[in-house]
Formats: sequence, C-alpha cells, structure tokens
Amino acid sequence: MAPRGRRVTGTTLLLLVPLVPLVLFGVARAAAPFSVLGVLFDDPWNYVIVAAIVIVAGAVLMVLRPVERFSARALFRMRDPTAEESARVEPLLARACDAAGIDRGRLVLLAEDSSAINAYATAGHLVCVTTGALRLDDRQLEAVLAHELGHHTELHPWISALTWWLQLPAVPLKALLRWMRGAIGAIATRIGGLARPIGVVLLLLLWIVTIQVLWLVWIADVLAAWIARRTEFAADARAVQFGYGPALLEAYARLGGHEEPKGRLARMVDFHPPMEERVERVSSALSAAPG
Repeated sequence: MAPRGRRVTGTTLLLLVPLVPLVLFGVARAAAPFSVLGVLFDDPWNYVIVAAIVIVAGAVLMVLRPVERFSARALFRMRDPTAEESARVEPLLARACDAAGIDRGRLVLLAEDSSAINAYATAGHLVCVTTGALRLDDRQLEAVLAHELGHHTELHPWISALTWWLQLPAVPLKALLRWMRGAIGAIATRIGGLARPIGVVLLLLLWIVTIQVLWLVWIADVLAAWIARRTEFAADARAVQFGYGPALLEAYARLGGHEEPKGRLARMVDFHPPMEERVERVSSALSAAPG
C-alpha cells in the first residue's frame, strides 16, 4: 500500500540545499565594506541572530493560511474560485485528498485566470488551478490535483516558499543592475560616436560587479531549478501511487504538444523537466506496479 500523508523524503531534504548559498549571500552582504547591512551589523553575532530570526519568521509565515492567501492574491494574482469553479473542482480535490491521506480542510483552494493548463501547490496549504486547467475532463483534472498533493505530502511547497523568501533581498538588486545595463546601452546607442566604446567599457565593468555581487544567488537559482525538476518526478511518482497514473498520462498527453523547444541555459533554470521525460517515467512506474 502506498504511504499516505505528509512525510520527509530525499527530495524534501534536497530542497534545503539552495538555502546554503542564499545564507552565504546574506553574510557577504552584511560583511561588504559599503553595505548598509555592514553598517547595521558591526558585530557579526548580531547579524547571525537577526538573520536566524528572519529565516524562522519566513518559515512561520509560510504555514499561516491568512498570510498565504494574502501573498497569493497580492503577489501572484490568485483569487478565490467562483461558485461554478468550486462546484467543479471541490469533489475532485476531496477524492484526491482521500487517496493521498491529506485532510481537505487543511488546504486552501485558489484559482488563477490563465489560459495555460496548469495547477500549483505552494506555501504550506495552497492548491491553485488555472482556468485553462478546467478544460481537462474530470479524471484528468483530478490526476493533476493528485500530482499537486504529491508535492504537499513531501513538503516541497513549504521549503520552496522559504527559499523564495530568502531570495527576496536579491530581487531589487537584480532589477537595479539590469536597469543600469539597459540604460547604459540605450544612452550609448543614442549618442553614438565615442559614447559607444565608453558604453562597452562601462557595461563590461558593470557585468564584473554583477557577477561579484550575484554569483551566489545564481548558484542558488540553478540549484533550486535542478532540484525542482527532481520534485516534479517525485510528485508524479506519488500520484501514480495514489492510483492516478493512467489519468495523469492522459492529462500530460494534452500538455505535451504545447511545449516549446528551449535552449541549454533556459533548461538549466527551468523548474519543470521535459514532458517527454515525465511521461516516460510515469509509464515505467505503471509498468513496474504490481498487477
């Protein structure tokens, strides 16, 4: 019989790996000679204490349902499902929860206005379906929900949300450096003449600064994407254990034709593995299943 309910697995522990470079990034920012953090935390132990409080606070916030709902609405444009959407999805989610051994009352169902066929498991309790996913038939949609519950059973969404929390300080820094590169390139192109080689030199220097500042964040981004692809395989395997393998293959057949070819760099930071590989693994798991 398949294990039911929430549990810690290998992929759960793997998700903790990107936290290491993010914590080191925070330490580097505090120790930088011209950093605001360096001024605020003259004593390294003060920084350690505050950083630990921030990390713990983020972990707590990610399991408080009111905070989760507010963040989902304000930051990711998710919303409460309409009465019609609830009538369609709720019975499917309840059956999937029963198969996964999860209390339906602990989850929050949200919707997203998107034509893409997709669903999300995020934070500690959220399950979101896109309006595009409602084009799937009931059997296929229930299998997709079971996949998302597979993430919740292994605590993937909560740890991923904590990683996102620790990545937040780098977001404005990335945006500022990107804006500066764009501004230098635009000004040099518009003025022309001697401004162009000067612009090239400035862009080169800015890229050197960007690499020095953000290399730990980039490592965390690549690690997080690589591990997220592993978690997708794990959630697929859990959905197969819950009894949704054939229906999941039907749903993926609907999705497979919509994938666009991606370059090597795009694949490195993609949080989802190729659909072809997912289908192959689900099919193999079904073939190996007893009976």
